[in-house]
Amino acid sequence: MMQTTPFQHWINNQQVSSEHSFASISSNDQQDVIGYFPEATKAQVQEACRAARAAAASWAKLPAPVRGEMIGNMGAAISR
Repeated sequence: MMQTTPFQHWINNQQVSSEHSFASISSNDQQDVIGYFPEATKAQVQEACRAARAAAASWAKLPAPVRGEMIGNMGAAISR
């Protein structure tokens, strides 16, 4: 079994922890904990929505290939 790392939220370009978390279990192996993920509070969800709305206009101005590359880089970083 792999050692898992607890994850945090990213809200407004900052890592944010939470008091409560939940384990994500592999559907292939019920003994395999994929990771521990935070349960967001109502205030954290509201802050994340505000940050997303504030970033939407500048994100939309980026050409689609640039956005795609950024998302691909993010996915690669998460996979490491």
